[in-house]
Amino acid sequence: STDEPDAAARRALALGDGDATWVVRRLRYGDGEPLLLETFWVPREVCPELDADELAEQSLYTVMRSRYGIEPHSAETSLEPAALNAADARHLTARPGTPAILVVRTTRDGSGRAIEFARDLYRGDRARFDLTLRA
Repeated sequence: STDEPDAAARRALALGDGDATWVVRRLRYGDGEPLLLETFWVPREVCPELDADELAEQSLYTVMRSRYGIEPHSAETSLEPAALNAADARHLTARPGTPAILVVRTTRDGSGRAIEFARDLYRGDRARFDLTLRA
């Protein structure tokens, strides 16, 4: 895939033609093994500068808070079954077709502005989600 946001990302972030984004791709580990391929887009209007070294040391949300005074407030999240394609399987040291869990998230600030769109692909045989919902 390319670094340009696809139609779903553009829609979620309410991007107009020519609106620039940052894209970050990371391979995350759990217990020393590849667990998750993380891809997220952030409008440059939200964070004019993002530094790879900074993101290696801190979470995106920590950078948003400390550098830009942006407080992530809510996130619409969906989880769905998926199967790893060849490229994703290679990164996650699995076979193509291995079950996976795709988590798609749009994060908003307190005013409702979309500040991040993410697609996280977890190995289905290593992931567990514990959720607590409050009314």
